[in-house]
Amino acid sequence: MITAALAGDNALPTTDDAEKLEQSILDLEPDLMALIRGNRMRHDRRAIVLKPESLDAQWDEDSVTLSFFLDSGSFCDLDS
Repeated sequence: MITAALAGDNALPTTDDAEKLEQSILDLEPDLMALIRGNRMRHDRRAIVLKPESLDAQWDEDSVTLSFFLDSGSFCDLDS
């Protein structure tokens, strides 16, 4: 499974070149990292390929509406 970093206030769970790469990206976003640290979110890793469950599609003239469920720990904001 391929994973990606989920930023947090603890030490990165990676080492060596991966840690340097991830830290260089986080360093570009000091305001976001201050917010994350202020909310005591923890560094973690999440799968970057998610398999939707109960996938359903509804078509009308100009659009398609998808509905689905993701495993616990996945992130999905349907309102944005």
